[in-house]
Amino acid sequence: MHASTCLETATSHSKTSLPDEVCTTMSFGKEIQAQINSLITQRLGLQIRAEDVAKFHEITLIRLRDLKLARLEDYLNLLSGRDEHSNQEWRHIVVYLTNAETYFFRDQLQMSLLREWILPDLIRRRSESHCLNILSAACSSGEEPYTIAMLLDELLPDLAAWDISILGTDINHKTIHKAQEARYGEWSFRRLGNDIRQRYFHKDRKHWVLDKRIRKMVDFRVENLLDGSDPHRHADNHTVDLIICRNVFIYFEHNAVARVLEHFNDRLADGGYLLTGHGELLTHNTEHFQVRVFPESVIYQRPVARVEKNVTTLVEPQEITTSAIVAKTSLLDSFAQPHPSEKPLWMELYEEASALLKKTNYAGAMRVAKQLLAQAPESFESRYMMAQLYANLGKYQLASENCRLAIEAAPDAIEPYYLLAFIHEQQGKAEEAISAYIKVIELDPDFVPAMLELSAFYESQGDIGDAEKLRRRALMLLRNHPNSSKELYPGIMVKDTKDYLERLLGVISASTVNDKKHPVWERRRNDNSRSTKAAIIQQRRNSDQICAIDLANADLKKTHPLDEQSLLKEALVTLDARAYTEAIRCAQRIVENNPMHYQALMVMAKAHANMGQHKEALMCSEQAIAVDPLAKDSYFLMAQVRQEQQDAENALAALKKVIYLAPEFVPAYLQAGQLYQQKHDKRHARQMYMTAAELLTALPTETPIDSYEPVTAGELAGQISSILRESSDIGNLPLEFKHQV
Repeated sequence: MHASTCLETATSHSKTSLPDEVCTTMSFGKEIQAQINSLITQRLGLQIRAEDVAKFHEITLIRLRDLKLARLEDYLNLLSGRDEHSNQEWRHIVVYLTNAETYFFRDQLQMSLLREWILPDLIRRRSESHCLNILSAACSSGEEPYTIAMLLDELLPDLAAWDISILGTDINHKTIHKAQEARYGEWSFRRLGNDIRQRYFHKDRKHWVLDKRIRKMVDFRVENLLDGSDPHRHADNHTVDLIICRNVFIYFEHNAVARVLEHFNDRLADGGYLLTGHGELLTHNTEHFQVRVFPESVIYQRPVARVEKNVTTLVEPQEITTSAIVAKTSLLDSFAQPHPSEKPLWMELYEEASALLKKTNYAGAMRVAKQLLAQAPESFESRYMMAQLYANLGKYQLASENCRLAIEAAPDAIEPYYLLAFIHEQQGKAEEAISAYIKVIELDPDFVPAMLELSAFYESQGDIGDAEKLRRRALMLLRNHPNSSKELYPGIMVKDTKDYLERLLGVISASTVNDKKHPVWERRRNDNSRSTKAAIIQQRRNSDQICAIDLANADLKKTHPLDEQSLLKEALVTLDARAYTEAIRCAQRIVENNPMHYQALMVMAKAHANMGQHKEALMCSEQAIAVDPLAKDSYFLMAQVRQEQQDAENALAALKKVIYLAPEFVPAYLQAGQLYQQKHDKRHARQMYMTAAELLTALPTETPIDSYEPVTAGELAGQISSILRESSDIGNLPLEFKHQV
């Protein structure tokens, strides 16, 4: 069940007025509605927050109208029953309460982990039995289990010799019916290249129909995740090799998550894997699983009951030893590496060609690359290597062709798209370059170089607003980077680029940093040889790749970008000077002309919060979330305001969202630790503080921590680690870490 506790679908159904006689006799008692909500949580596991109560009440009224019931008590009695009428009503209400949002190959990082690590490991361990069982829990309309089937089709040349069982389950009977039909619209392919769609689907009017061969690999059934406690319901205990249950637990009540995890542990075979959404289980007890943290995602493994000879699990050196994701690697780095004794010739050739390329020995690298191409003509490595060499030799047509072949071999890799963008620039093809940069950001929303290149394009054509939006996003990422001395470009460090952006955006005074211009993007900022702004905007309108850029609002801008920028700078300066009323005035002028301006909304939210105007701060935060639901800052501010209101539950809910969006964001763990400590939940408080300490330890000691400046990572980590080491009582930890709103 890809479930959400307050969905727009609840209001998309017919909303005709209730008859007057029904309204006059209906009891709207909060106590009865609370019992209905409690029953929903008990049956479905959904966590109903305070802000969701009104929408759940609206759903209840819709069902009362449809059933022609006069009282809430009557509806409560219907839901409480155990007969067929009650079961039928639960099937109806589930449709209102579940979210069918999904698409093929959702989350490129986790898809890479499945393709390169988890599935190959399971295939190797089941090579004798040729039997593989996979469960896609809460599969919605089936895109996820069908994606797994396509991955296995690619990985298993002898697929017909295998007994593959892929089961997709969901509580919503309508989405299961859609999954069984396997007919999908364009929206289900919004992050997918045409090659896979052409290979596995055929067009039928407005829909794409999945190939029967792949459909036969997957079965579906309606299932409530909380029903796993019934031992007679399933005959597949301890036989499932992989369970995928993503983006579900963030909506579940804590005890419900524990029940589902226990059920999953019972179903998994020894050594079987559980894959969830990013950060979903950070605040939950996973002691029954072995937690493995990889650059792409956290995975959970059921421990092997006994040690078997000649059986290994995932290659240990690639595993990260902290309890949160601290870095990403490129697709090249995430390729599965064979044991040294089994390294194939083509891999040795690739490494040799890469070394020669780094030394700019293009002739030598080309000789080795041609041998590589002969050994592995269809591999991503061989094609991408040839593309790099041809590009460096100025043979752009050949370089472009090899980039496209590399993309066919690995559609999720950002490297060939990024190289294509530079090739298009050299050829004067501005629109094609923009399209390639947007594709890079779609595949990796945290890839700073592409953001800066694209921002330079926009600025050169006068699109200042979107250029700054990209640069501020890049600056945020660089500030949170675990290693400021790491190279972002050859010879250009993360710190240098961060300083350049801070000076460019006016975040700090130019006199506080080295005044030298950035050697790459300063040149691009002053390059006016781009295509017209109209062509760029049209290119953006034709793209469905929204990424980190608010492309949908290009036509909403009513003010001149320079005026808007001046107002925003004034708002930020006055906010920093604690002139909150003036900051709100400047931000309001921006919002009046551009209601979708995220930064202006956040200035207003912060100013209201600092003035103690909690209601206004929450309202502005919610508006900012509506503009950019993937930005962590608005959720973090909401958590701080909720904490000020002594609303610990909703504060923790907001912090879980922050951790889900930014697993490396230390302040969220510290604030969550404080809240758990206030609730006397020592186990979870210690878990939050330990995670924060581990993340801080991974940073350079002098790194300033956002929201806690001027405290450094080393100072904060030392304080937390010392207390955790010296005391077994989490109650001795300080309740207050001084942070800035």
